[in-house]
Amino acid sequence: MHAFYVPRSHPDKIDVNVRCIEGIELADLAIMPYDGRHWEAAREKLGDS
Repeated sequence: MHAFYVPRSHPDKIDVNVRCIEGIELADLAIMPYDGRHWEAAREKLGDS
């Protein structure tokens, strides 16, 4: 398991594995589906630059 990493979709940012953050319950988080296979198109659809 990686606590954090640099994602391909945002190479200037760092993603943090929420399981490594104390006090956050996974069951309390809202899950938003994301098309990881076609991440470039999905990112464009969300307007995420």
